[in-house]
Amino acid sequence: TSIDDQNSDHNIHNEILNVSNQSSALSRVNWQNEKLNNMLPSNNIHQISPTHFSILSIFTILFILQKKTSQIITYI
Repeated sequence: TSIDDQNSDHNIHNEILNVSNQSSALSRVNWQNEKLNNMLPSNNIHQISPTHFSILSIFTILFILQKKTSQIITYI
């Protein structure tokens, strides 16, 4: 049972790490969104439309994936 207990402890620890990683990623996204909003001219509506935001997110994800895959390729 001690191995089972250790495994469940590890699982709980991993869950906590996942949640904290997700929340930090969300806060980073919010911070970037805020920064982009501040860059917009003040006479404009201070809000990025969901489509713009999703396009930005997609490009960011693609950029990160491209970086990761090139790292993996160089490693191989």
